[in-house]
Amino acid sequence: MRSSLFILVFGLSSLAACGDKVDPLVKEVLGKLTAFRDEGCACTDVECVTKVQNQVGSWMLNERERLAQLDKKATPKQNQAGQKLSAELNACAQKLLKTK
Repeated sequence: MRSSLFILVFGLSSLAACGDKVDPLVKEVLGKLTAFRDEGCACTDVECVTKVQNQVGSWMLNERERLAQLDKKATPKQNQAGQKLSAELNACAQKLLKTK
């Protein structure tokens, strides 16, 4: 598993609404990351999770310039919520690996 890829992706884009005013880029990226988390957590085998990880990696590479802007746009609360989202996805992946 490339859990470090997930940590990097969610570290770069640690975001969530949290009741704060949300920059449009933050909102867009949060939606995409939530979709990846949901897809990864719905997986029932390692092959599926690997596919999701590859999608995340490709998306991150394609959007790297835009993602770099998030450091200036996300609030501390949004960063904390993004870390929680990352932990949820990692927990789903780890759970699947343990059942392998």
